[in-house]
Amino acid sequence: MRAYSSYSIDQLEALVEENQSNRSVLQGVKKELGHRSQKRRQRALLEVIERLCAAGSLRVELPAFWIDHLTLEKTLSTVFSSPISNHSNIHIFVPSGCSIMVSAAVQLLSFVNQLLALSCSVTIEFEAGWSGTMNYLKRINFFKQLDQTVSVMPVLRKGSRETQHQRKNVSVVEIEKLSLDSQDTSLPDRLAEGVVNEADLSPELKRRLKTAIETLFSELTSNVCLHSRSTLPAYAVCQRYSPDNNPIVHVSVCDSGVGILDTIRPALPIHYSEHPEYQKMPDEELILNMFLEGISSKGDNDGGSGLVSCATQAMKFKSTISIRTNNTLTLLKPCGKYYVIDTQPLPHNLIHMNGTYITFQIPLDHLT
Repeated sequence: MRAYSSYSIDQLEALVEENQSNRSVLQGVKKELGHRSQKRRQRALLEVIERLCAAGSLRVELPAFWIDHLTLEKTLSTVFSSPISNHSNIHIFVPSGCSIMVSAAVQLLSFVNQLLALSCSVTIEFEAGWSGTMNYLKRINFFKQLDQTVSVMPVLRKGSRETQHQRKNVSVVEIEKLSLDSQDTSLPDRLAEGVVNEADLSPELKRRLKTAIETLFSELTSNVCLHSRSTLPAYAVCQRYSPDNNPIVHVSVCDSGVGILDTIRPALPIHYSEHPEYQKMPDEELILNMFLEGISSKGDNDGGSGLVSCATQAMKFKSTISIRTNNTLTLLKPCGKYYVIDTQPLPHNLIHMNGTYITFQIPLDHLT
């Protein structure tokens, strides 16, 4: 029998009023309410509980404008220190005016999963409710992929995690969870098809763009399935944006595994003994050479070509590449026929995140 199954709504409200600082009681009442029909009083009481649980939490307030993965990095680095303490209470506040781009959405999902793995409790509050970015996140399957132990304000009603427009919007492909046990060979084609067909491009450019996006997703999702070594979910997403008539496609793949550098570094003295310079390279240079020369954890004869293929396809469209792995953030930009490290200022004191987060930004405004 559930702890508070015999309590009326009046009794539950009184219990919450008397135990506002008792987290175990609050969580017990919340669990009980989850078993009941979501009438007005039940939803109101759930929101009261969420606010009480958020009190005293470590607060992360996102900025009130469009944010991508780099803006998210800057925000998190100003709040958190590494390592994050176990059993912390984390309150993520999304103010009115904040719009979350897909590259930030999948990184936020992975970050929340890692917080939960540390036994943290996480609340995400949307100031504008369903009239703001919350509705968009539902559209891209953010709530469908979000762990159900995460508290959301306003409270998610039954069925509100599911989008009604799955694969029906030509500019976005919803967040897909990657299977680490078996690779979905149809996924790259679906992700590419979703944003290319209705792009204002010639048939030949559409074909080239579709090939490029398919290659990126195929190689990156394959790497995740082979090398993640994590039980936490990995994600892929793609969206076409058109800010000020400058269309751009964002392609993002991320996981919560060991991280690409922690996979490569131990393999260098074994497979690349004839290149001792690799072992001395800073992280950013080593990542650059992984895309240019195909440095692999398995050596030249068994792997490494995937990232080179990604770079080759991305270069055809003068794309930029962002690689975030553990404590390192590297930006690569096209320069002539090759990629170089972008030296623009980046967030200092990056918090530790397990895994690898790769985003390609493919500009379409110069294509004819």
